[in-house]
Amino acid sequence: MKIGNKIAALLVGAAIMAAPTATAFAESVPQTVVVEQQLGASATKTWDGKSALKAGQNYVLKKSVTLSKKVEIPKGTTLTLNKGVKLGISAKGSLYIRGTLAMKSGSTLSVSGKLYTYSGSKISDTGAIKLNTNKATVTIGGTLAVNKGGSISGTPKSIKLGKNAKVTIKGTNSCKKLAALLGADSELEKDKKAIEEKVTEIMDTVLIKGDLYGAMEMAYPEAVLKRTEEEFKATMAELDETGEYADMTMKDFYNQLYANWIKPMLDEAGTINSVKVTTVKLTDCLNSLTDEEKAFFADCGTITKAYIAELKSDVDMDVNPGKEDYIVLDESMEIRVVNIGGEWYLSGNVDSLV
Repeated sequence: MKIGNKIAALLVGAAIMAAPTATAFAESVPQTVVVEQQLGASATKTWDGKSALKAGQNYVLKKSVTLSKKVEIPKGTTLTLNKGVKLGISAKGSLYIRGTLAMKSGSTLSVSGKLYTYSGSKISDTGAIKLNTNKATVTIGGTLAVNKGGSISGTPKSIKLGKNAKVTIKGTNSCKKLAALLGADSELEKDKKAIEEKVTEIMDTVLIKGDLYGAMEMAYPEAVLKRTEEEFKATMAELDETGEYADMTMKDFYNQLYANWIKPMLDEAGTINSVKVTTVKLTDCLNSLTDEEKAFFADCGTITKAYIAELKSDVDMDVNPGKEDYIVLDESMEIRVVNIGGEWYLSGNVDSLV
């Protein structure tokens, strides 16, 4: 059973006031942005697939080649595969990466030999990595980023992840051996789990425990709440001509708001037994944060991650007779979240939870 529009609307009305400094963010879902450095002709050399790659030099491969010996991409060196280009590694060949291999859309890395990447290296895949059946031997010691539009496939003879390996899949992974290695321990899966646990806790705190202000403390960094408290006091001082509410804190306000408005509405709808949020999809939006979002968290620390999170909320609820319109089945929601100091926070108002 999914949380209904009317119940969610109760959270919206309260949450809109929870962070009055927040502004309305863009409604459209930004696409994941993959930034690739455009290398000027003067800084880039065309690689012939044969000569040794020099450290600190940028290369581009403009025609397909197959490696039949050991080749190394040195630290500080970037090799870019152009669209339509195939870099093959034969059974006798090997590619060792200490620097960066950048694969443009439409390019291919086909591995029948050995692919080994060191800690600190990177493969940025917006093309297609093909690990040929029972031939490829692969060790990922650095970063492997399968970008949106990119793919990795095949059944390699072996594939290993080093202790410093970092794998992110935003495209397609149909390599079962890699998927098995990543499992629940992949960075993206960890983020999915952490976000759904955080949002579940926020919703549980409001709907089950009846602590609206406590939910706000979970949803926003301390600096945001402190700023909001100061604005609340200033607003109350301006509006309270009689001084009747001079001692009211923002926490008092939300406690009264819950007791006098939200709780009666929830009781009228029925009894909520439990709440569970599941993360369906995460879309990276770190590089497309708005100026308003950056300003909102300006005094909270460095934003290290940001996602548009597609979520589903399952609510176990005993609905009172005649109140079935308080629930809606098969409903999903979309929110924006950021990570600061290892903690996840909502980016903007909790009205995102509708």
